[in-house]
Amino acid sequence: MRDLLDRYQAMVGADFGHERHGPGRARWARSVKLQIDRETEALKRRQAEEAAATEARRAAEAKNAFAIYRAELGAEHERAMTVERARLSEVAKAHVAAYRARIDREHQIAEARRDELVYETLLSGEKSNRRLKQLERETTAFRNELASALALIEAHGLRPPSLSI
Repeated sequence: MRDLLDRYQAMVGADFGHERHGPGRARWARSVKLQIDRETEALKRRQAEEAAATEARRAAEAKNAFAIYRAELGAEHERAMTVERARLSEVAKAHVAAYRARIDREHQIAEARRDELVYETLLSGEKSNRRLKQLERETTAFRNELASALALIEAHGLRPPSLSI
């Protein structure tokens, strides 16, 4: 029974100012009751103001933390982009060097063939002219392939060294 009365007091009686033991309601003079009500209202206002101030402080702290996080994230992104740019630059330089070496080899081969053809032309005329034209077509095709490779390298924002063929 005590447990029932305790629960009733907590759930119902306290809301209406009833005490668990004793008279059903506290009896105060009107002036005292009004003073208690004013103090209660003032206390509620102070608590609400403190809660609002606490919430505003938490929001400002969260905003500052987010700004710091965002700045750190931006700096990390910039560092990663710098590393990636450097890596791509090295890869492109390696490709340019490989193409340059290939161009030099092909150029030497073409010069040797041209010299052979000049010699053959002096010796055999028409047959050498056909071979010379074929080699010129091959050289033109190779130069076109080289130009497309260099365009691809430049598309990645790199400038290949000047090449002379």
